Order: sequence, then C-alpha cells, then structure tokens
Amino acid sequence: ACLAVLPFALVFGAIRGIPLFWRGVDTLFGIGGLIVLLILRKQLGALESASTALPGTSGSSVSF
Repeated sequence: ACLAVLPFALVFGAIRGIPLFWRGVDTLFGIGGLIVLLILRKQLGALESASTALPGTSGSSVSF
C-alpha cells in the first residue's frame, strides 16, 4: 500500500491539478510509511528468531 501511494499521488494529483510540490509531499507519506514498515519487519524478524530459540517454544504461536 505504501508503494501504491507514489504513482497514485503523482498520476491522480496531476489529473486533479494539484501542484507538483504538494504531490511530492503526498509521496513522502508513502516513503515514510515504507521506512517504518521495513524497520518493524526487521524487528519482528529478530523477535521471531528470539522466540524460536527459547527452550519449550515451537515458534508457531505467541502467547502473552
């Protein structure tokens, strides 16, 4: 979804007559969201590998 913001903001922004500067601002929301998601994905991978390394856990389910 974050990647889809880029072409949508540029294409539909041009159709609606939104200035190029504001279309660039709109694309930054997609880029910012993508950066956050990549950071979270890395942290979740580390958390998942840490949970499978614990004795007695299968890693397939998480209990709180």
